[in-house]
Amino acid sequence: MAKSTTKKTTPRKKTAQSAAASRKAPAKKTIKDARKVISDRRYEARKLVTRLTFIGFSFDTSFLQLPGSIFVPQLNALLVDQSAGGCSLVFMRANPLTSNLVVGNTCIVQIEPERVIQASIRWVKELDGKLVNAGFEFAAG
Repeated sequence: MAKSTTKKTTPRKKTAQSAAASRKAPAKKTIKDARKVISDRRYEARKLVTRLTFIGFSFDTSFLQLPGSIFVPQLNALLVDQSAGGCSLVFMRANPLTSNLVVGNTCIVQIEPERVIQASIRWVKELDGKLVNAGFEFAAG
């Protein structure tokens, strides 16, 4: 039998330079990014909804200018959480009216039977192909 003449190699130790080069540097946050995060942050305590709660929702704000009129929702949405200044709702993507969920648009939200509130859309997130989540800020008043 012939002896094997293969040489055993030991793994190389990484130098500080090669270790630093292999690590990716984290993305730098700029002051502009931080200001955007702070301006989007809500300061009220939000309470999560523990029961399945559907609310009435409409893009037609003319209801508020007509005294004595009855609110008729265009959409129903699932209430996720709520605070004194806003709420988060989930909509079905299948309804064509969900295409109107654009940041800055004004709408009407009816969380309680006797409480109809004007709100503006603060953010919109696509959850999956069937659901859309949106955050609303209630108008002062």
